[in-house]
Amino acid sequence: MGRTVRGRVLLAGLALLVAVAGVGGWLLVRPAPEPPGRADVVLVLAGGRGEREATGARLARQGGAPVLVFSDGGRPGSSSGQLCRQRFAGVRVLCLTPEASTTRGEARAFAELAGREGWRSVTVVTSSYHRRRAGLLVGRCFQGTVRSVGAPPNGVDGPEIVPFAAREGAAVLAALTVQRGC
Repeated sequence: MGRTVRGRVLLAGLALLVAVAGVGGWLLVRPAPEPPGRADVVLVLAGGRGEREATGARLARQGGAPVLVFSDGGRPGSSSGQLCRQRFAGVRVLCLTPEASTTRGEARAFAELAGREGWRSVTVVTSSYHRRRAGLLVGRCFQGTVRSVGAPPNGVDGPEIVPFAAREGAAVLAALTVQRGC
C-alpha cells in the first residue's frame, strides 16, 4: 500500500510540475500583444540563433528607430558583433560590448550609452521566451520608456522550448526576488 500511495503522490507532483511549466512556458513564449511603436533606438540583445538580429534590423528598417544597437554580449566575434559592421539605409548602427556577459551587463552598458546619447525610449529585441525579463532588467537601468519585442526562437519548436522556458522562469524569479538592482 505504501508504494502505491508514494507512486500516486509522485505522479501528482509530476503532473503539477508539467502543468506549471506549461503555463509558465505559455506566459514566457507568447508574443507581445501590440506592435512596439517608434523609439529612439532599437537594442538587440546577444544570443539566440539569428532571430533577434533579423527582427531588430527589420524593425529599424521599417522606421521603428533611427538607431540600431547590436549587443555582442561581451563576445566580439558573435553574430551580433559582426552585424555592427553592416550598414542599413537610413539607420545608424552601433555595437555594444558589455563588461559582463549577462543580460544585466547588457542593460547596464546600454543605460550608459543611452545616457551619453540622450535617448529616452528603447525597443529591446530578444527571443520571445526572454522578453519579459530583458524588458525588466533594461528598465531597471535605463530611465526612459522601455518596450520589448520577442522574436520566435529559430529551430526551437513545441516541447523543445520547455528547457528555455524553465531556465528563463528561474531567472525571472531571481530577478524579482534576489537580484532586484540594475
